Amino acid sequence: MFTEIRGLKIMPCTPEHIEKIPWTDQDPAFEPYARQAMKQCADGDSTFALMAPEGVVMCGGLAPVSPGVAYAWLMASELIQRYPLAACAACMEGLAFLAEKQDLHRVQTAIYPAFTKGRIFAEWLGFKFEGVMRRYSPDRRDYYLYAKLF
Repeated sequence: MFTEIRGLKIMPCTPEHIEKIPWTDQDPAFEPYARQAMKQCADGDSTFALMAPEGVVMCGGLAPVSPGVAYAWLMASELIQRYPLAACAACMEGLAFLAEKQDLHRVQTAIYPAFTKGRIFAEWLGFKFEGVMRRYSPDRRDYYLYAKLF
């Protein structure tokens, strides 16, 4: 995987990177479960962290679901506002790289309906809306299912 993009460093994501990103604009009931799942995925082989001199811009990765299918996750800090182009480029290139490396034909993700920025970003990355997952969260909120096919 690349090690620098637009002057920022890209490295394997660690649980410590994930802890440094505040949980904002997303379903608060889902936070402890999502953070735990992301930390378990933070093995470096299927994750990345985009780092600026000031700290973590974002972390993301792919968690296997079944052969050829993975679940995409992403967390961004407030620094994404300062480095939007690098963040977009890292996600676009990182997703393509990891999908090819893992021989994936489908990557999917769940997005909280009120998280408009997340839906817009997923669509920009090429994800398509597939439907509503009823009572998906721990507090039984609905989520949207998005997927990208390769």
